[in-house]
Amino acid sequence: MILNRPDSFHYQLIYTKIDRDKKNVPSFHHHYLMVDREQYFNPASTVKMPVAFLALEKLNQIKVAGVDKNTPMLTDSNYSAQTSAQNDFSAENKLPSVGHYIRKIFLVSDNDAYNRLYEFVGQKTINERLWQMGYKDVRITRRFVKATDEENRHTNPIRFVDAKNKLSFFVSIHV
Repeated sequence: MILNRPDSFHYQLIYTKIDRDKKNVPSFHHHYLMVDREQYFNPASTVKMPVAFLALEKLNQIKVAGVDKNTPMLTDSNYSAQTSAQNDFSAENKLPSVGHYIRKIFLVSDNDAYNRLYEFVGQKTINERLWQMGYKDVRITRRFVKATDEENRHTNPIRFVDAKNKLSFFVSIHV
């Protein structure tokens, strides 16, 4: 049904068949359907993996003593369409962190976890970093919330705290 209605369901399919010879050497055969670099399509959950990796990269670049993937990360709000995240009841310590958000992304494809990492890295940084890595045709422009293009460019203020909820490090707002 979906394939018969390309005007209703905007899709792109890229399939790579892997064949192996007698010595187990692979050969790749690529197949493309409706691929058009000029037409945007919603990549759904495929955006979660690069944003998770970029969040870890940003943590490594921050280099603040006591801030790592397990440090509680509290998200505030100060712009329309933003929400705060001060706790995460699925975490053992009931506090959100980059590490726990990444676990949620890969275990249950959690949209809110993706949103929080998107906010931590920032739209501009996400795209510039992916382009630097050679992914020139990629654009990640939104969270999984109802928000305008402008609202998606403004990401939440984030702070990392220690176990006593004292300020460890503040991440500025991305615009």
